[in-house]
Formats: sequence, C-alpha cells, structure tokens
Amino acid sequence: MSVKRSSVRTMQAALLAGVVLASGSALAQQTSDVVVEAARPAVVMRNGPNEVLSVTRHISYSDLDLATQKGDRELEKRINYAATAVCKRLDTLQPAEKPADLMCVKKTIAGAMVQARAAISAASEAAAR
Repeated sequence: MSVKRSSVRTMQAALLAGVVLASGSALAQQTSDVVVEAARPAVVMRNGPNEVLSVTRHISYSDLDLATQKGDRELEKRINYAATAVCKRLDTLQPAEKPADLMCVKKTIAGAMVQARAAISAASEAAAR
C-alpha cells in the first residue's frame, strides 16, 4: 500500500489518465492488476498549496480467469477488500471532515471497477476467439 501527497491538479490529471487507460483500446498493453485508490484533500496550513492525500493498493488478477463468473466474482471481492483497507488507512492519516468523505469505500470501489470491467471484457473477448 502506498501513501502520497500531491497537488489537486496532479491528482486530477492522474485520475483522468486512469479512466482513459481503463477504457477503450488502451488495454493492448494489458496489465494484470487493478489500482485501488482512495483520496481526499489534505489538511494544510492556511494559504498553503491545495494537496490531496491518496492511498493506493495494486490488486493482481493474474491468477484469475476473468472470462469466467468465478474469476469475475473473485476480482470484485478483492477490490471490495482493498477499498475497505485503503479507506481505513486514509481515515487514519486524514480523518473525514465532510459527509462526502464518508462515501470513501463506495467511491473507491466504483473507480476500481471501471478498470476491472475493462479487464473482464477483454478476457471475455479473448476467450470468445
């Protein structure tokens, strides 16, 4: 699990790049992991830079057959477990200040599932050939 601070702009660019990579034909260079990341604004001194604190975990699915329902379910289970863990770690480092921050696990799972669905779709297409 990795923890980092970055500027809001850097975080927005990274999230956009992740969505672009997870969708479309960018899977030609297919990896065998899903990045599960939770982030929220970091508490900084007044007039300090806007920073985002993020906690990341890479979930491997190289041992799963994503073309099967069993493999699909196992990956989703791993993502749910990892999302809970990264959000718990984020809460330890940066307690939630707003009600929206309490939705961490749900938002983190949703972000990781974009990547998972792309991998599952690619695996299903490859199996159909």
